[in-house]
Amino acid sequence: MTFSLAYSGSIGHHVTDSLGRPGISSQINPRDLVLGALLNSPANSTNVAAAAAIVPGVALPYANYTGSIGQMLEPFPQYSSVSDTFENIGSTNYNSLMAGLRQQLSRGLSFSVSYVRSKELDNISSARTAYNYLAEYALGTIDRPNVVTANFSDKLPFGAGHRLGGSNRLESMLVGGWQISGIYTYGSGLPLSITGTGCTTPFTGGVCIPNANINFTGSLRLKGGPE
Repeated sequence: MTFSLAYSGSIGHHVTDSLGRPGISSQINPRDLVLGALLNSPANSTNVAAAAAIVPGVALPYANYTGSIGQMLEPFPQYSSVSDTFENIGSTNYNSLMAGLRQQLSRGLSFSVSYVRSKELDNISSARTAYNYLAEYALGTIDRPNVVTANFSDKLPFGAGHRLGGSNRLESMLVGGWQISGIYTYGSGLPLSITGTGCTTPFTGGVCIPNANINFTGSLRLKGGPE
């Protein structure tokens, strides 16, 4: 019987993410989201003046611009969409402690049990905006803090040469040499990626984030704290 204990970890930088760099991709600065419905409005003189009253400094990007207010605020307003091909700005961090107990074949029985305690952090699996990657750094959607795996195999004591065996050749052929085995696996559930479905967030390049009800009191966590 053997017992093993090991550590495994990895750190990744310049990893491909899902959004890209804000200065290159089609995203507006989150500060401009305060413009609300004006983002989808045409960039005529009236709407530009209304936007500038809310966010000082808003202006046409060039004289003959004819798009919307939202597109006007993108890094490249002359294009309807721009994607970042080289968006390698993500980070990952994984640490784990692995313990194992293994019984080699002995009198027909062998088994092994392993336990992994780990934590995975990143800012690439469920990113909302590339304007604040530090805010996106959290438990990844592949984080499973606890995983237990066990398996066993046992020879049944029937047939010639076994505890319950006989000398009958036909009996040994029918019931001898059989094994029973099993596998058990337990793993913690993956983190939930909470998103909103009824919001309107144009020109963000990300996904909707639900807001907490301002009238809600108490902890936003239903069970326990963060891993």
